[in-house]
Amino acid sequence: MASVHAATQFDLVGKSVAVIGCGPIGAMGIGVAKYAGAAKIIAIEPVASRGQKGLDMGADVLIDPIKDAVARAVPAANNGEKVDVVLDFSGNVGAIQDSLTYIKPEGKIAVLGLSSKNLSFQLDEFVYRGLTLKGIAGRRMYKDWETGKGLLARGLDLSPHYYTQATHE
Repeated sequence: MASVHAATQFDLVGKSVAVIGCGPIGAMGIGVAKYAGAAKIIAIEPVASRGQKGLDMGADVLIDPIKDAVARAVPAANNGEKVDVVLDFSGNVGAIQDSLTYIKPEGKIAVLGLSSKNLSFQLDEFVYRGLTLKGIAGRRMYKDWETGKGLLARGLDLSPHYYTQATHE
């Protein structure tokens, strides 16, 4: 349910969202974000099979950060615009730092992935741009279960085939 916590941390209705990491938790986060109303989801994943899972769960675009310059590729995938929200499921400090180059002013970043490395950024740039950085400490035991149950009751389908068909029709 940590993916529910991360993907429901901010209002995603009509927003562009970059998701870093498409492992099992990130892929589920993509499904939840799609269902929560994200207008465009850009998955960032270097492992092809995980990236495909992200696409299967509803990502509109997949970027391989090994092959593509993410700072340019994310806005290019979003009609030339920076994204509103970044959800990190990777814990890759470099990828999180890179997200500061492609997030809009007043953008929101939720970080679920863990790392023992230090995250560094220019504080004045962070402040002047009005960014929000939120750490996701696992799951909020009962709240996330209730949110998850509510999403499922309203029709959230976490089957990959559901999103693949819905986004390719």
